[in-house]
Amino acid sequence: MKKLLQQYESYFAQNCYKGCLTARTVYTYRKGKGIVCFCAPHAVESFVHKQEKLSDIGTGAIVRYLGEKAGFSTIVRNKFMSRKDMISDFILAKKLDVLFFLDIHGMKAHKDFDLVIGTGYLDRKKYTSELKKIAELCRKYKIKYRVNMRQYTGQIGLTGRLQKATGQANVLQLEFSPALRDIKGRFIQEKTLPFLIELGEFVNNKGGKNVKHARKNRK
Repeated sequence: MKKLLQQYESYFAQNCYKGCLTARTVYTYRKGKGIVCFCAPHAVESFVHKQEKLSDIGTGAIVRYLGEKAGFSTIVRNKFMSRKDMISDFILAKKLDVLFFLDIHGMKAHKDFDLVIGTGYLDRKKYTSELKKIAELCRKYKIKYRVNMRQYTGQIGLTGRLQKATGQANVLQLEFSPALRDIKGRFIQEKTLPFLIELGEFVNNKGGKNVKHARKNRK
């Protein structure tokens, strides 16, 4: 698995983590099973607030694995562009907002916790079942987590932007520590990937009430 993850990450790491500069599109959507879509909007460097933002190393490999080996839908950023290319705009343009997004990000420094869940602008009660499952899985995999900590609420990222655009509770931000994104370490195999696979399967099996409602309204 580690060799495969390193192979995946090499695609995003090329050109000093500016990704594949000859890629046809900034983002790639891969359709998978169910309603869950894992996202890596910072798999490579991006352009935010009129400056370059460093990549969230490891997130591209994680999401690609979840798509190619676990069968989930995925969206990844392929390349750096010196302009504002928001993943929320890509999702809305492709009319993918009927899916449930698990948006994978990375903390830049080690904290005394491993994961922060951001519910954006919506109250955590809107995500009661998902947060209950996350708590259960964090106990199982010994992952220390927090919810809506300062800087990691998801309001300024995909979670907040998509909530503002659609009003739906169908997106969560998951911010992982460097240790849980280390593709050469043991935690990514023992904790990160099985945690995300189980969470994705839970949301798929649940069906997503808000997502179903959105689909009905679109018909």
